[in-house]
Amino acid sequence: MIPGSGLSALIIILPLALATWRGWAAHRLLLVATLSLAVVALAAYLMTQTLVLRSPTEGTFHDTYYVVAHGPRILGTALMFALPIPLLWAAQRYARPIAPRVLIASVWGLVIGTLGPSLLQLFLLSPPRRYVEYEAWAHNISVLTLSGAVISTLALCLLVSIPLYALALRRAPRSGAE
Repeated sequence: MIPGSGLSALIIILPLALATWRGWAAHRLLLVATLSLAVVALAAYLMTQTLVLRSPTEGTFHDTYYVVAHGPRILGTALMFALPIPLLWAAQRYARPIAPRVLIASVWGLVIGTLGPSLLQLFLLSPPRRYVEYEAWAHNISVLTLSGAVISTLALCLLVSIPLYALALRRAPRSGAE
């Protein structure tokens, strides 16, 4: 889940929706999502660093999550999106495509599992106004984030295993063709 507003998730989802509507292949969809996520990650990281440098309380924020790990974590998410791109391209180029609709659904599963919790948090789970409600809010955020992690992990497994399977079928010798 990308910390911050759901605006960054919308910036990533809208080009991906347009590319899906235009009928692009799964590896191109992942490329669009990766590039959008990398741009958002770089912008968020630069904004964080700029705000910290200009802040009068710079010493307070120096070793916090947003300064040390925020940018690399989001760029790591972009790398997760980029991981299946070469496999999908090779499977489309050198093997017969297997279940292209499943691949596109897996791309959307990866996007929704990764970015969906931040959108739901923005629109449905506003922070509590009283301290008493904080525990239930934190529990809902944890469940939401865990659900997103499960969905994105399953989608990533599909996005890696389906092209590998297609390439393995391509390379496997046929029975009786010796």
